[in-house]
Order: sequence, then C-alpha cells, then structure tokens
Amino acid sequence: MPPKVGKGVKGGKDAKGGKKKKDVDPSAPEVIYAKAATKINQEKQNLAVELAFNKDKLVNEQIYVHQLEGEMFSLKDRLAKTTNDSDDILTHKQREIKLKMERVLRLESQVREITSELGDANAEVQKLFDEQVQNREKLEDAIQLLVDKNMLEDVVRQQDAVIAKQEEDIVRQVELLEERDATIEDHLVTIEELQLKSSTVSKLRIAFGDPWLLTRTRHRLRGEAPFDRDDNTLTCLGGKHVALYGGNVKQDAALSLLNLETNAWSTELQEAVVGTSEVMKVRSGHSANTMSKNKLLVIGGSQTMGRDKFPNQFAILQADTNRWTLMDAKGTGPARQHHAACAVREKMFVFGGQSHALLNDLLVLDVELMKWATVTPNGVSVPTPRRSHSLSSTEDGRKMWMFGGFDGQQVLNDLWAYDVERRTWVMPIVTGMPPPPREMHVSTFVNKYLIVAGGIDGARRYNDIFVLNTERMEWEVIDNGEGVEILSWKPRGVYSAFQGSRLLSVKPNRDEALDELEITDIQLPESLEELWQQRAAKSEDLEKLEIRDDAQTFPNAIEVSWKAPPKLVDRVDRFKLMMANNTGVVKEVCQGKYDRFRVTGLRANTEYVFCVKAIYDDGTHVWSESKGFKTRFSTTLPAR
Repeated sequence: MPPKVGKGVKGGKDAKGGKKKKDVDPSAPEVIYAKAATKINQEKQNLAVELAFNKDKLVNEQIYVHQLEGEMFSLKDRLAKTTNDSDDILTHKQREIKLKMERVLRLESQVREITSELGDANAEVQKLFDEQVQNREKLEDAIQLLVDKNMLEDVVRQQDAVIAKQEEDIVRQVELLEERDATIEDHLVTIEELQLKSSTVSKLRIAFGDPWLLTRTRHRLRGEAPFDRDDNTLTCLGGKHVALYGGNVKQDAALSLLNLETNAWSTELQEAVVGTSEVMKVRSGHSANTMSKNKLLVIGGSQTMGRDKFPNQFAILQADTNRWTLMDAKGTGPARQHHAACAVREKMFVFGGQSHALLNDLLVLDVELMKWATVTPNGVSVPTPRRSHSLSSTEDGRKMWMFGGFDGQQVLNDLWAYDVERRTWVMPIVTGMPPPPREMHVSTFVNKYLIVAGGIDGARRYNDIFVLNTERMEWEVIDNGEGVEILSWKPRGVYSAFQGSRLLSVKPNRDEALDELEITDIQLPESLEELWQQRAAKSEDLEKLEIRDDAQTFPNAIEVSWKAPPKLVDRVDRFKLMMANNTGVVKEVCQGKYDRFRVTGLRANTEYVFCVKAIYDDGTHVWSESKGFKTRFSTTLPAR
C-alpha cells in the first residue's frame, strides 16, 4: 500500500509552523462540511496514489511479461518443459491482473461516485453558503429592523409622552371650555332672564271710571319642560304650584307641576293610583278644579285619544303627596268632555259638555257625601247646550257666572248667572263692549268683577282681558292683547289659569316645549288705592328723621338714639342734638356723625325735651320732632 498523506502536526501551530489558528465551533455546519470535504479529498488522494501505484505496477508487470516472453523464446525449450508450470503461473498472473483491473475499474467507479458526491457536496455547501449569506443578510436586516424598531419605540414613547401631555392639555382645555360654556350658558340664561324681566310692561287703564293697573312679566322656566298639547287643563294649586294635566300630547306625561317660587317644572311625579297597581290614565277634554287649596279634582274627559270612552270615576290629586285617588260616588256622574266645572264651598257643579251630543244639564257633586245629583233648575230660562265654556263662582258662593262656549253651530258670547240657593238661571242684560264670541277661555271672579281672558273662535286665538262689573252689569276691555307674541300654539290648547287676579300663562317654544311663564298681574282699583296708601305711609316713614322711643333713663342721665332717613343716610354730614329743660332753656349737648348719645349731669325725676338736627353734605338740614324723657327717682340718700 502506498504511504498515506500525513496529518498536520499536532499542537498549536500548523505543519508549516504558522501561527495558531482562531478557535472555531466544531458543531457549526461549515466546520462539519469542511471536515467532510477534507476527508473526501484525502480519500480521493489515497485512491489516486493507489491507482498510480497499481498502474506503475501494471506497467512493470507488463515489462516483466515482455521479459518473460523474451526469456520464453530463449527458454522455449525450457518453457516447453515447464509448460504446465508456466501455464499455471500465467493463468494465475492473468487472473491476478484481471482481478487488479477489475479492482482498478471499481476504484475508478468509486472515484467517479466520490467525485460526483463531492460535487453534490460542493453544490450543497455552496447552497448552504448561499443560504448562509442570505441568512446573514436577513439577520442583518433583522438587526437593522430591531434597531429601527427600538428607535421607533423610543420615538413612539416620546410621542406617547407628548400625546399624553397634549391629551392632558386637551382635557384641561376641554374642562376650561366646558367651564366657559357653562359660564356662557349661565350668562346667556341670566341675559335671557334679564331680557325677559326687562320686557316687563305696566299699563294703566281706566275702566268703570276707576284706574286699573296691568303689569305683565315674563320668566324663563327651568327643569324638563312638558310639551304643548290640546284639550288639557291648567290649574293653580295652593298658591305655589300650577298643575298641567292631560290632553293630547305626543309624550305620555299625565301631570307636570310648575313651582311658582323657583319657576321650575317637575315631571317625576307619582302616577300610581292609591290602593291599586294601576297607573293614572291620561285624560283629555276633562275639567280640573282646586278644592281645599291642595286638592286637584279631575272630572270626566276621554281616557283614550280617538275613542268615545268617558270615565264615570273622578280622580283626586293630593298636592302635598302627589298621589292620585280614583273615587266612585253614588248617582250618575258626568260621563262627558269639554264641560265646565266650578267649586262652590264643598260642592262641585258641572254644566254642559259633550258626550254623544251637546248637553245643557247641571250636576252637582257633594264631596262630603260622595254623591252625584242632577239639579233641576226653577224657571224656564236655561242656557243652550254647549261645550268649552267657562264657569266661575262669586266669593260668597251664592252665584255662578257662565260665559261663551260652542253650541255646535257657532261660537257664543252670551252671559248667564246661576243663583245657587234659588236654583235659577238668568241671562242678564249687559252694557258696554262684551268680549267677542269664544271658547276654550278662562275666567275668574274677584270682588264684584268677572274677568274673562283668552280663548279661540275657530279662526284665531285671543289674548285679551275683559272685565264685567256685576253691580253695574257693564263690560270693559282692560287689555286688547296687542304686543303679545303668539308662537305655534295648539288650536285647542289651554295655556292660562287665574290665581286670584293674576293671569298665569305658559308659552311654548319652537320645539313645542312650555318653557316660558307670563304673569299678568291685574291690580283692581280697590287694591291700587290700598297699595298707594301703604306706599305713601312707607314713603313718609322713609323720609323722616326721628328720635327713637327706646331711650334709656337713669337718675342723672338719659341716653337718646335717633334714626336717619334711609334714603338720605349716606348724605348726612353730622347730627346735632339739642336739649331743653323744664325752665325753657335750650342748649346743644352734642354734635357729630353718630346716632346715639348719653347726656349726664341731669336732675333726678325731671323731664327733658330732645330734638335732633341732620345736616347734609350740601348744607341743607332737617329737624326731627321733639320728644320728652324723664329721669328716674334717685335712690341715694342726701349727705348730712
């Protein structure tokens, strides 16, 4: 066998004595492929050396054969002799040569296979190298991406911090804007309220030869304003509330209360009926009247819009608890709508209205006995059947006054008086200018006056106020309704109610929400005279400089105090207190800007008269009335 190529010298240096190579990872793929390639190359070299050696040996054998052939010729004879031996040797040699040739062929085949495998291995190594290059590029790209990611994360964190700060600034700005918006809204509300207050109008009218003062003020209502509606009622409750109930409304809100002290609506009310699980159903075309100041009595009406269903029960709302009670009374109740009702003492009278036809009967409910009764009037004069009229009682409860309405053909403006004790209807003869025909109006009776306001005549809505003097039976108009703004009001809506001589009217906005209250304060001549007397007395008191009656007296001293006119107190420069004794001697005891002084050195049980002079900054002055005070008895014994 030929000598194999020796391996490198062991140790830290290579066979050529070079420097120590850099340590590499033996498990790396390139190292493994390098070792495999080296081994294959060494094997290939060994096979090539062995092949060359065998070829040389074959050549030598051939030469040797030629020599033998030469010797054969020379030794032919000998060969003949040794033919048998030579043939055996030759056959053996030829067999060896054949075997060696076959081995050479096999080795060449193996070399080709190894060469092919080496090529495949080189191709695989190249492929792996290319993949390694690609992986390295990808790794570099990934590293760059990681670096970019970190940079972007840093930028994002910075941006997040900036955004967070900006969000905080935005939140603060939004809060400031909200505060400013709230402030602006408050200012707008204040401005609107001031505008409404500044729109106050006072009118002095002469009616029946006496002065009447009408003061109209407007107020913005707070809270959740109820919506506009038809066939509702508006009733004053207890002097502090106005109850808006029922009607044909787009939202099912049975009752809304307006607080006149806060000008705020309240709709979160108890709608459950006491003693039942039922909810108070909304009615329309009903009547609602106050009894005992804090009870709202609802009678008749239609419970379901568009259906001819009239409840026979009446309902009572207790204003202090906002609870409904459905009541069943004996007798036949007024199953109808668009009637008129009037409370007289502890009884409720109902006249007219419409059921299946227009009615002109008079029913009375005794609230104490809980009993309905039909009143048969004495005489032949009875009002014609009608609906949407008004009915008011006098303050003593002896008469009821009915005005207007609709009789199925035309709108009316006739006036009827009913005597409760005599049970008679009278159509009095009146003078003056009566109100035009109307329905859906409101009326009230104050002192000797019947006041009629508002209403419709089918073509327009009235905003006027007429007064009937029931002693003179004369009509006068005290407000013709000019200057009153009318928005998109419902044709059969009730917007007004009387509270004594005050006319309260709620007004809808463009969204049909009732968010404004208009108060027309009607000052009757008797009230004006009383008011002027009170103001005159108060004005005199305000302009007086007077010595108070609560002076403190002592045996030898008197402490006096005085009161300056409130309107002029800021103009007072100084006060001068004067005193006179029982002998008539007058002297000044003090001067200065104060309202109390103690005078000492006086005699016991002696009367002194005081008077104060107020000197103003412009040099003018005013004197008070004189008042006398007496010193007390001395309890000290005189010295001996």
